[in-house]
Amino acid sequence: MPDNRAVELQLAAANMHIDIARAAYNPSFGHRNAAQAMIPDGTPDVSVVVRSIGRATLERALTSIASDVAARVEIVLVAASGSGHAPLPDRVGRCRIVAVRPDRALPRPEAADAGIRAARGEWITFLDDDDEFLPGHLAGLRASALAGTPGTRAVTGRAVATFLSGRTEAWGQRFALAELYQRNFVHLSTLLFHRSLLDTGIAFDTRLPLHEDWDFALQLAQHTRFADWPHTTFRWHADAGSSGGGGDANADDGAFTRHRDYVYAKWATIREPWLARCTDLMQTAAAQATAGRVVEAGTTANAVLAVSQNDPHALNLLAMLAMRRGDTAEALACESLAVEVRPHDPDLRFNLANVQLASGEAVNARATLAHVLTLAPAHAGAAARLRQLEEATHATTFGGSTPGSYASEANASGAGSGHRAAPEKPSDAALRDELLELERHCANHPDDAQARRRLFQVFIALRTPVDLPGASLALPTDAPAPRVAVVTPYFRESLATLERCHLSVQRQTVRCEHIMIADGFARDELDAWAVRHIRLPTPHGDFGDTPRRIAGEAALDAGFDAVAYLDADNWLRPRHVESLLACGRARGAVVCHSARTLHRPDGSMMPLMQQGDNIEHVDTSCLLITAEAFDLLPIWGTWPRELSRIDDRMFWHAAKARGHARAFSGALTTCYEMSHLGPYWTLGETAPPGTRPNIDLDELAAWHRALTAPERTALDRCFGFSVSDLVAQLHASRK
Repeated sequence: MPDNRAVELQLAAANMHIDIARAAYNPSFGHRNAAQAMIPDGTPDVSVVVRSIGRATLERALTSIASDVAARVEIVLVAASGSGHAPLPDRVGRCRIVAVRPDRALPRPEAADAGIRAARGEWITFLDDDDEFLPGHLAGLRASALAGTPGTRAVTGRAVATFLSGRTEAWGQRFALAELYQRNFVHLSTLLFHRSLLDTGIAFDTRLPLHEDWDFALQLAQHTRFADWPHTTFRWHADAGSSGGGGDANADDGAFTRHRDYVYAKWATIREPWLARCTDLMQTAAAQATAGRVVEAGTTANAVLAVSQNDPHALNLLAMLAMRRGDTAEALACESLAVEVRPHDPDLRFNLANVQLASGEAVNARATLAHVLTLAPAHAGAAARLRQLEEATHATTFGGSTPGSYASEANASGAGSGHRAAPEKPSDAALRDELLELERHCANHPDDAQARRRLFQVFIALRTPVDLPGASLALPTDAPAPRVAVVTPYFRESLATLERCHLSVQRQTVRCEHIMIADGFARDELDAWAVRHIRLPTPHGDFGDTPRRIAGEAALDAGFDAVAYLDADNWLRPRHVESLLACGRARGAVVCHSARTLHRPDGSMMPLMQQGDNIEHVDTSCLLITAEAFDLLPIWGTWPRELSRIDDRMFWHAAKARGHARAFSGALTTCYEMSHLGPYWTLGETAPPGTRPNIDLDELAAWHRALTAPERTALDRCFGFSVSDLVAQLHASRK
């Protein structure tokens, strides 16, 4: 292993030849260039270096690698505890294990370095024995790296940090060199790099038992640009280790600061000249922009990006230049990226709000300005702009909400609800405008019960128009048409019910392919419909979870871009899928959901809202999942069968635990047939035949209490959130 001083000198020299290193390597799909051609045939596609001290969780870590094999993967298992480590297996699943057995215990950086020296794979990544990969991790990282721009020999993804308390945090971000010099956002297990970088002399610094991942990422950054895999496919048990760099019990503030300052000092001789060069270029670009030489300013700002990947200040300037040209779409793209890579900068976020306003996104701008004030409460510009927006908004007073599981909207006209009486009945045009504004507001404030009530009232006053909900967000006309699958499990529903469901998919304003999957009672009539008909020979009795999983895996194999769910007894308004796609596109979300209206079996709408909708609970038929969150598709029914009665809550909490970006359309585009007794009791109506009792939450809580403490802990860890807390909250809510 080279000593660290030699590595530092080599890095300083390599910084002068970074463009040459980038030009030598250009991976792309279906093409092996000169750098790749040097790799012998039979070489593993990926090596995963596992640092192990013999924890009980090692088997879980290895299994998570083996279950994610979409290429030839070898596991380099470093017995970091030395000769006292338990015997190592030869393979797990289809993955061969290369054992590294040192005769002494190895500190974290030495164990990682020993692993990369033993690795034979074309690409290399890491996993500690107390962490785990989530589905699609290796395949996603590798595909993103291969699809990268010329010079891309590394890629970073995202992690969900989980804690023994049940708390979870999203961790990681898109790569930006300027930010990496200031702070670390690269976990070794979210990093994949090409083995050719080993020839540059990179090595783990043995003086860094903490922040060795940060230092290693900085070394890589001297030789390559980074691709991005913006998906949470790695679970980091942040307080389970002993590095001091995690959280809660695994946090050592003194060690963190001491080793951070070491990294700063080590990289100062490279960082300072680089920073001076970037500063000079930015000052030149700013002067050019001030003088009105817009084209030259753009060229200079792009020169900054050439040496400082995703530099937030250069992106901010490019956004301002785009605004001068009237190109609000380009401005929004640049400013959004600047905020993404530098999320804690209130001034950049304030600029984003201004661009959003210029783009007609008043609701998003309000939310952004509110975020600015959480970062900088004294930010005068944000406070003033927010006041202007509030003053410009038509003031409307909303009525209160009805306590209980369901809130009645029987007085939907507004009389007696506290809504200010108008001197005359509003026109349909005025109501439509109000509905759109309410929809935008609710999209950003799903917990505003008064606004949701008024939205519902206006929707009824407009005679429940099928064309309007979701129209406040539309897909760009020049956007490529995504392939969307709508997954519907069915059991013993009538043919008329299935036809209603299928017809609503056919009437979507964007083309969808309907996957209908029989849970043991297949209808031959469906073979003549325009559907993908999947037949399962026997019913599974898990509320459609197994059929959803199987149909979701079929959608994965077929290469769809997004998957929506629709239960067989529900149906969709025509703009449902379009509005969710537009919502995700506008807000950078990969899990999107709509609001719903409740209906009797005859289709008539019930004057009710279910409290907690789109806050603590999202019904399955309201969901749309895009490809970036397809790691969620296989989790249906992986929980114990007893939890299938709350499967939509399990799925929603898992999506949050994995850190997927989520967005609410605010639109009433899902029609939900109410099959439980509760709403009928609320309205004082006789329940129709076949109505089911409410979920027995006492029985669910009793089942959970009967589990052993280790079983409850294992359940919580498996899904990344506290199932125990969820069951307890539901049980308490029954009162």
